[in-house]
Amino acid sequence: MRLILIFTLLAFQSNTADATCGLPHYLGQPKPALAKSNKVTFLTKQLRFSLGMTENNAVSENFALHWGTLPLSEDEVSTMLASAEEALEKFEAMGLPTITGSNEYLINIYVVPTAEDIGGAAGVAWVDSEGYPFMRVNGNLFDTSPGYMEHTIPHELMHLIQLSTNADFNFGSGWLWESTAETATAAVLPEDDFYFAFYGPFAVTPEYPLTSYRFDLADDNPAGSRHYGAGIYFQHLIENENVDELLFRLWSAETIPSSPTDHISSILDEDGLMFDKTVARFAAHQAFYDITNGDELQRRALAYAAATPAYENLSTAFLSSQIGTFFEVTQKTPQRLGYNTIGLEVGVEPRRYLWDGPTGAQATLVVKRFDDITYHPFQESASGAWYADYEFQGDELAMAISVVNLSVVGAARYSIEVAAAGSVPPKSSEPDTSLVVAGGGCNSREETLPSALLLLLILLGLKRGFASNVG
Repeated sequence: MRLILIFTLLAFQSNTADATCGLPHYLGQPKPALAKSNKVTFLTKQLRFSLGMTENNAVSENFALHWGTLPLSEDEVSTMLASAEEALEKFEAMGLPTITGSNEYLINIYVVPTAEDIGGAAGVAWVDSEGYPFMRVNGNLFDTSPGYMEHTIPHELMHLIQLSTNADFNFGSGWLWESTAETATAAVLPEDDFYFAFYGPFAVTPEYPLTSYRFDLADDNPAGSRHYGAGIYFQHLIENENVDELLFRLWSAETIPSSPTDHISSILDEDGLMFDKTVARFAAHQAFYDITNGDELQRRALAYAAATPAYENLSTAFLSSQIGTFFEVTQKTPQRLGYNTIGLEVGVEPRRYLWDGPTGAQATLVVKRFDDITYHPFQESASGAWYADYEFQGDELAMAISVVNLSVVGAARYSIEVAAAGSVPPKSSEPDTSLVVAGGGCNSREETLPSALLLLLILLGLKRGFASNVG
């Protein structure tokens, strides 16, 4: 990479606009009009400034880095520009839209001294007064979070691509912007130490809607940052549902609908897939982290739970294999497009698991063995009840029932009963589906996660069931 340092010897022009990664402070503001793009790529791209000139500047083939008195080393400058060039090359290979103005001008990256200069976050992207997207990043990351700068730049670069489309940015679409920015970053850095860095907040709040979007980075409120971790759903679509060119199809459409779920559904329809069924399978796959880097994601979820004081004394449902065991969910019931994972004890004799829930919810029995994970959707009996039969093989490590709310408004209550194999399921009733206050809907900070002891037993490989609400 050719690197040119340019010293302008001008006073540093600090900008402390109230913006953070996720663009929350721009919610409610219309996205600025974009400049008219030049479709011809210039051999030598021009230097322009989004926030005025700075004391120090460096350029690469496609980017211009600007900073003031912050003491960046030559290696740090090279790292930032190399990260940006690598991400841009991979995004272009995916066929993602061109960033507005990038055929003619260098893409601007402003480095600020601290997170406080950009609202307390690692980076932020927006559109400047002339209609060109640019980003700001926290230069202090090199000291406070080594390696995270290389994660931040691709994430913000994906936002520049999103800002260059006709997509709306609002409370309804914010989760799509942030989650796919993380999925895109994972594509650039599949071995990154910060691979899906916010999976922890997502994993300990599975009952929240997949589409929930709030912004509160407080340590005791994982719901405020789980939308980043929701990118693991799109990773599931790529890996487990075999959806090709997903990011390209999401962000290169000539017109991007205002409803993200409608947009996703239309893409899945093209592949013969149903959105709600993919959500159900995704929820089931989270029971035992059945996805690339699953061990690392599990470690991230457990570490986040252990480091979050609000969670350390909360319990998890765990059902024995004894016939007659009955469990009715009254807390942490899943919101629409949210899910629960209920742990089961590994038994010896064949069992029939009965699930009684509302129309619009779905249950799957998940079994983890030494060498694989199998999925057994509950079947409907002639009487209208739902059940799953299982005959133990002796090599089971853990079991769980995944329950997902696909269309129930509010929270979906349900019950589970352990019965003898072949027992006749009772006729299903429709439990009350009104919002359960104790369940901590979208505005609650009370969450459920596995007990530390149970999780340690799982990690040691003991033959116990796995009770988890960490997906």
